[in-house]
Amino acid sequence: MKLLPALLPALLLSASLLAADAPPAAARSTAALQTRSAAVVIATTLQELPSGNPIASFFQGERCPNCGRYHSGGGYAEYAAAERPALAAGFLVAPDAVLCHDDLIPDENIVSIEVRKGAESVPARIERVYLDHAALLLRLERPLADAKPLAIDSGAGAPALVAAPDIGSLAASGAAQRLRAKVSSYEPPVPEAVWDDGAPAPTGLPTHGAALFDAEGRFAGFAYGNGPAAAGRDPAAWRSISREELGALCEAAKKATESFTRPVRLTFRSAQKDSRQRRRYSFSDSDEDLAELKTIGRFAAKGRILVDLQVDDTDAEPSIPRLDKILVTLADGTEAEAGFVCVLRTARFLVAELPETIPTPLPEVYPGEPADYADGLLLHTAAIPVGAGKTTVYATAVRDLDIETGWRGAACADGSFKTTASDAILTPDGKVLWQGATILLKQDSVGKSNRWMDDDEDVLLPAAVFAAFADPAEADISPVRPVPKEEEGVYGWIGLELQPVDEDLADAMDIVKETENGDFGAVVSRVHEGSTAEAAGVQTDWVLLTIRPAGELVSRKVDLGDDDDFGGEFPWERLGEVPPQYFDHIPVPWPSVANDFTAELRKIGIGAKIEAEFLADGQKVVKEIAIEKGPAHYGNAPSFKWEAGGITVCDLTFEVREYLNLAADAPGVVVKRIESGAKAAVAGLRPFEVVTSVNGAPIRTIQDFEAAVTGEAADFRMEVLRMDKTRVVQFAK
Repeated sequence: MKLLPALLPALLLSASLLAADAPPAAARSTAALQTRSAAVVIATTLQELPSGNPIASFFQGERCPNCGRYHSGGGYAEYAAAERPALAAGFLVAPDAVLCHDDLIPDENIVSIEVRKGAESVPARIERVYLDHAALLLRLERPLADAKPLAIDSGAGAPALVAAPDIGSLAASGAAQRLRAKVSSYEPPVPEAVWDDGAPAPTGLPTHGAALFDAEGRFAGFAYGNGPAAAGRDPAAWRSISREELGALCEAAKKATESFTRPVRLTFRSAQKDSRQRRRYSFSDSDEDLAELKTIGRFAAKGRILVDLQVDDTDAEPSIPRLDKILVTLADGTEAEAGFVCVLRTARFLVAELPETIPTPLPEVYPGEPADYADGLLLHTAAIPVGAGKTTVYATAVRDLDIETGWRGAACADGSFKTTASDAILTPDGKVLWQGATILLKQDSVGKSNRWMDDDEDVLLPAAVFAAFADPAEADISPVRPVPKEEEGVYGWIGLELQPVDEDLADAMDIVKETENGDFGAVVSRVHEGSTAEAAGVQTDWVLLTIRPAGELVSRKVDLGDDDDFGGEFPWERLGEVPPQYFDHIPVPWPSVANDFTAELRKIGIGAKIEAEFLADGQKVVKEIAIEKGPAHYGNAPSFKWEAGGITVCDLTFEVREYLNLAADAPGVVVKRIESGAKAAVAGLRPFEVVTSVNGAPIRTIQDFEAAVTGEAADFRMEVLRMDKTRVVQFAK
C-alpha cells in the first residue's frame, strides 16, 4: 500500500498516453453506424435426423474468449423441438451476399436459411466456404431493399477499431429485428499465442467475426478466426471453395476412411449358468450374456486390425473369455476369420490378425507432425456399425483444432465437436492426421464404487500413435483373453475373505479418518491357509485400504459395498413355496466369491503382484502380494446334468461349506438347477439344497452322484439338507 503514492503518477501518465492514442469518439460512431447498416440476422432452421450420424448431433461450439477452449452448442433437436431458428449475425458485402461465421453445420441438418434486416426476410444458400478463415459466403435469392454493404476503403489505414453486431440485442418479439454494434479498440492477434497448458489464447477479436476500421472510422476489412496474415482482410483474397466442392471433399474423405475401416462381428459362446452369481431377485432376461457384437475395426499395421470393443453402451471386454470368432467383412462382402492377438490394457481395443493372403489397406498418414498442419479446413469422419457386415461413414468439415498434450505426451486434437472412438481427422487430400481411441483411465477405487465411475475417455491421437496399438508393448497387453469353457469362471485371488467397512463399523473400529467415514476399506475376516496373503503375513482384523498394481502410479481404494446382497436372510423356510417356473430367478443364498474385487484382480492378471495397504493396530502396513488363480467356487465348480431327473448338481465348494457350516469332509453335492416340470421338481427338490446320499450311498462328488443315478435303480430315495434341516425326497426314474 505504501508504494501506491509513488506509482500513481506513472499510472496517470500511462492512462493519458493511452487516451491520446485511442481513436476519437467520432471514428467510433462512424464505425458503429457502418456496422449497424451492414449487419443482418441469419436465421437457420434446423432438424435432428434419426440417422445415427454421430457427427450431426450438436452445434459446432465456439472458442471461449476467456479460456481459449471450445464449449459445445445446443443440440439440433433442441431447436427443432422448440420450433425456433438458430440466430446469428453477419455482414452484407454485396446487396445479395452476406459474410458470416461458419458453424460447420452438416447440410442434412439445415432445413432453410433466411437473412433478415428489419422487417424484410430473404431466403439464402451457402455459396462459398473459406479454407483459412471460419467464414461462409451466403448468396441471397434477391437483394435486400435496405442493403448497405461494407466495402473496403482503399485509403484506410491500419485497423484501430473492431466492431461486431451484438446478437444478444435482438428484440424478444416483433417482425423487425435490429442489431446493435459493439465497437472496441483493435488488438492485433499475437501469432501462435497460447495459454501455459497449450490451448490457443484469446486474440481479443470476437469469436464469430468482426469488421475492422482505422482510426478515422474508414472500413479496413474483416477478421474471422485466426486466418493467416498473408491472406489479408479482404474476403475476395481469401482461399475458398464452393459448397459442392466441399461436398466432394467430404465424399473423398468417406471413401478414404472406408478403405481402412471394416465391419467386424465378434461372436461368443453361451455363458455358463451362474458363472457370476446373482444375489438379487430377478424376473428379467435382459442381463443375459453377450452373444454377438457388431462393431468396426481399423487396419493399423500390415495384417492387423484394431477392433472397437464398445458399441454404444455395450462393452464386450467382460465377455472376451467366451470369445468364439472374430469375423471381418472384406471389401468384396465376404467374411474372413481373424486370429486373436490380445486385448489392450491401455485402450478399448482388441488386436486381431488376418491371414497374409488377405489385403489390409492401411490409411495414408500425413508425413509430418499433425500439429504442424497449417491448413485451416480439415475433414472429420466417423464410422458406425449399422448391421451385420455394414458400416456407415459420415463426414463433415472442421477447423481450428486445439492441440493438447494428451495421453502419454501425445499431441492430441480437440475440437468443437464431441469426440468418439470412431473418429478420424483427415487433410482435404485424404491423409490421416488423427484417429479416435477410447483410452482406459487408471481408477482410484476398486469394487462397488468403480461401477459408476467413468473409466475411459475418447481422444484423438496422432495417426502414428494410433497405429502403434497394433504392436503393443508387453506392459500394455491385458491378461484378458479367450479361455476354454471350463476356465470361464476363473477369478483373481489373494486368499482373503473381506467384510466391507461402512459408517457404523468405521466408528466402532475408530477408523473414521482412515476410511473417510466408512466410504472404503474392508476388514480381513479370514486368511486362507496356504494363500499368498498368508505368506505375506496378513492377519485377520486388519483393514485393507488400497491396492496398487506393480508398475502403476495410482493406488485404488477398496470399496466392496454391499450391492451383491438381496437384503435380509435367505427365506429357506419358504423355499418350498416357489413355483418351478421361477427357480432360475431365485437369488443365490451365499455370498459370491467372484465379485467386483476378484474380477478386478483377474484383470490385473494372475501372477501379477500388487502392493496392498492395510491398517494394522492403528498403523499402516504395506504388503506385496501375488495374485493367484482362485479356488473353485459355486459359480464355476465342476457340475453334472442328470437329464432323466432334470437336475444339475455341482461339488460343494469352500464358501458353500462355510455358509452351511459343513465340515471339510461332510458329504454332499449342491442342486444347482432344476428344470420346470422335471421329476425332481415334482417330488419337491429345490435349488441350493444339498443331496447327501442316494439310496443310502453317501454322495461326496458329482461322480458319486452320476454313478448313483445312472445305474440300474428304478426308484430314488435322496437325503437332502436344506440349510440346517434334513429331509427325504423320493421319486421314480
